[in-house]
Amino acid sequence: MDSQYNNIKAVPFTEYSALRQEQSKKPDLDIVIDGEISLNDYCTALFIKIFEIGLSELNAFLKYQCRLYKDPVLWLNSLEKLMKVNVKMFGDVEQHQRHIKLISLIDNQRDKLLPNPDDDSKPKKSCKKVNGFSDDKEFNFESVLLHLKTLETTAEKILYLNAQITDYRIHPPDYECKQLEKFDEQCRFMIGHLKNEEDLLQQVEAQKLAKIDSIVKFPVNAELKALCYAFIQLREKKGKNGKPLLPWTTKQTNYFISNILCELDGSSFNPGTVRTYLSPGKSSNRPKEDDEINLNDFNL
Repeated sequence: MDSQYNNIKAVPFTEYSALRQEQSKKPDLDIVIDGEISLNDYCTALFIKIFEIGLSELNAFLKYQCRLYKDPVLWLNSLEKLMKVNVKMFGDVEQHQRHIKLISLIDNQRDKLLPNPDDDSKPKKSCKKVNGFSDDKEFNFESVLLHLKTLETTAEKILYLNAQITDYRIHPPDYECKQLEKFDEQCRFMIGHLKNEEDLLQQVEAQKLAKIDSIVKFPVNAELKALCYAFIQLREKKGKNGKPLLPWTTKQTNYFISNILCELDGSSFNPGTVRTYLSPGKSSNRPKEDDEINLNDFNL
């Protein structure tokens, strides 16, 4: 690669497409990268393409690339930003002319994809995705929703949405899609939805706990370790048909002891402790001989 391209600055692209040499059927129009494809490599290869391609081929190149993306307007905006952060590369007269032509072609291509804000009768194309944009910034609520899925807590999601609203207020877009609600209004609606959802989830959890607490439990006058050992024996001891008296799993046994039985004072047994005492093969889980509930002589 020519050393003049070593310091090309990359910018974010929501979508980008690059191929290796053997994959490309249209190398004059494709972005071709040898080796691993990354965003930085893509930005460099794209810049070299627009910097070296013939002036008469620029329009065809932009049209071809726009057909590769779900939202070509965002791609054009990112390309424009890539040119802006590397504007020093267009220093000489010939490249300055290229820069002017590229800006003009990008504007023309974007005008074809976006509706005329002064003509509501024209069909809106990519406006379905972009709420608004300026030269160096886009506001896309669909992208916001995708990012919310990466956040775990409601508080994190609300903080992110509030930051988006603040950014929108400080840097209002030059163009807004009239078919969609304003970006900040959609963010505020989502904040309200998240708060309502959080309240409902807390109510559901509270009702579940109340239901569990309302279950009548039966007190047992024995130490928990002895009680668990008794259940171990009942699960191991065979009945007349050769099957265990209690054909329960450890999970089922734990549920029964933790949710149906309780201490004499009505307090519940700890499921974690019950699980430990039900673990087989641990001599420390067996109660003292004086406390043991021995079922060895119990016959059916």
